[in-house]
Amino acid sequence: MSRTISIFIVALAVAFGAAALGQNEPIVCNGPNVSFESGGMPADWSFTTNALPGGEFVISADNSSGFWDPGPATDGVFYASANDDLPGSGSDGSADYLFSNVFDLTNMTNATLTFDYHFNAAFGHIAGGVEVSGDGGGTWDGEIIVPAGDTWQNYVLDLSAYDGMAAVQVRFHSDDGGAWAAGYAVDNIGLTCDESVVGTLTCNGAAVSFEDGLMPGDWSITTLALPGGEFVVSQDNSSGFWDPGPPLDGTWYASANDDLPGSGSDGSADYLYSNVFDLTGMAVASLTFDYHFNAAFGHIAGGVEISPDGGATWDAEIIVPAGDTWQTYVLDLAAYGTLPAVQVRFHSDDGGSWAAGYAVDNVVLNCDIPVTLQSFSIE
Repeated sequence: MSRTISIFIVALAVAFGAAALGQNEPIVCNGPNVSFESGGMPADWSFTTNALPGGEFVISADNSSGFWDPGPATDGVFYASANDDLPGSGSDGSADYLFSNVFDLTNMTNATLTFDYHFNAAFGHIAGGVEVSGDGGGTWDGEIIVPAGDTWQNYVLDLSAYDGMAAVQVRFHSDDGGAWAAGYAVDNIGLTCDESVVGTLTCNGAAVSFEDGLMPGDWSITTLALPGGEFVVSQDNSSGFWDPGPPLDGTWYASANDDLPGSGSDGSADYLYSNVFDLTGMAVASLTFDYHFNAAFGHIAGGVEISPDGGATWDAEIIVPAGDTWQTYVLDLAAYGTLPAVQVRFHSDDGGSWAAGYAVDNVVLNCDIPVTLQSFSIE
């Protein structure tokens, strides 16, 4: 009984230790490096080989042999490697591949893969390589051969060409060139990414609610106002004579406060521009947004305008109803339902006076995609 309990405790300790190290987790943007310190293959990683046993990619603390010895890893003790020397001269080590999991770069920019490696190109070993797929392994772009050397090195692979793709994958390739060659080892594989600014207005996409505290990356403003009077993203853009209070949802909103910069400011042409969006093929489309506009002190416009051609021309302005609290407006865009480059802009106009302000939040684009019905006849 006591022996059974002891075995259980030891097994639990080993399992807990591996879990605590967290090294079996797959590669993800800004996650921990894959450094194989559990001694196992990470989740959703795999390998393929034509080699005899011992020549494939393995996870090991020492995969050296008489004619290839990478030495200790640069960090930790375990690494992944394919040793073409180990199984002998009859082994085909031309197609040893180590595949990462598929990872998502949607809404990511400046993606970069870094890894440590050992590749000395000895005895005709032609490739310590790395390849990238943008379609989850369906196809692979051109192989990059890492520089050879006698010690462990670090490589930085720019993946920005794959930014925005949902199914990116990398694989490491060891190729003996048909010879009885050496080996290729990799370790400490990390993926760093910058998250793109969330907020782009798209059909049935997330609301633009400014909750990251930033102007969406493809939105913009224009103004004639003095500093402080332009559209800004803020949690509190109030002043002595205009206070919209908290928005209906969240804490951040976009607003132009004509009161803030004083009487000498020209607040007649404060505009907040959305990104250009595509309504091609949409049967019904509408824009909803929350707003605060009280028309105080001669403020003549909390307005919204639509452009059918990506901002080249603008149709007639719609002035939203004034009130003392936040309200919601629904703007019918059905007339623009076949157009590929539609844009909206919000307009704050002080009417030439020292006036109040206009705030907008939770901007949503709703679209109904038409259902195509096929006719048939019964004979």
